[in-house]
This record gives sequence, C-alpha cells and structure tokens, in this order.
Amino acid sequence: MTTESTYITFQGIAPSDAITAKVEERIAKLEAMCPELHKCHVWVRAPNKKHKATQYLIDISAELPGQTLAVTRHPGDDNAHTDVYVAIRDAFNAMERKLRKWSDTHKGRPETHVQPLQGRIAMLNEFTGYGHIETSQACSAGFRSQCRPVEIGLFGSAL
Repeated sequence: MTTESTYITFQGIAPSDAITAKVEERIAKLEAMCPELHKCHVWVRAPNKKHKATQYLIDISAELPGQTLAVTRHPGDDNAHTDVYVAIRDAFNAMERKLRKWSDTHKGRPETHVQPLQGRIAMLNEFTGYGHIETSQACSAGFRSQCRPVEIGLFGSAL
C-alpha cells in the first residue's frame, strides 16, 4: 500500500507528528499481516472539548478486495480513552482481529463450526448390555454397556 492510499484525518484535535507516526506504524503492521489491504483511512476525533477528560474516538476503514471493514472505537465507562494512544491501540487491535477473521475466510481456512453428534437409542438389550444407536446422519453404531442389570426388590421385606 502506498502513501496515497493512507489517510489520517484529525477532527477536534490539532494534527500531531507523534500521533501520525503512531497511526502510520500501526497501519504498516496491518499491511504486513494482510497484503490485500488496498486503502486505509483513520479518523482521530476528540468530540468533547468542553470536558477536561476528553475521550478520544478512533475510526478505521480498511478497503479489501470486494469488502470494506470498519472499526469504530467509542469510549467506554472506564475513561481508558482519555489517552489518545490507548484509543489508537484499542482500535487497531480490533481491526487486526477483523483482518485475521477476513483472511481466514478468504484464504481457504474457513471458520469451522463443529456440530455435536445426535442420535437415539434404537435397541437396547437389558440383559446383555448391548444396544444400537441411530444417528441423525443415517448411520448406526453398536455399543456395549458396562453396567450390569440390577435386581429390583423391596427393601426390608422378608423373603
């Protein structure tokens, strides 16, 4: 990705060389992990100038072949995003997770969902402990129970 395809926009905050360098460093990391990245636009915003503890908002838009991924990191209740560098870190960490997931689904390693096997006991012989299970995939399997049959009787009765 070239410099022309990287955009950093400051809103409500004066542009800073240190912040720009940090954002460009994190964009380079995104490029290294996902070479398909075409364009990246980052917005650094400080919406509330009235309060002393300004919560920074970082928005990232990443263009990939056939799709655009977006991350909007709004501050939570813990005041962690009063530091612009923490807000940048959190936003780029979220984008890295999205890019990893995108790469996995577009590079032959789709997310797998393992379905638990389901079946029903079709036959059970109480005396031998042998049984048969029919699965939902139209397969059948035999099994042998390790439990022995129990004699049923009344407690305390004289025989």
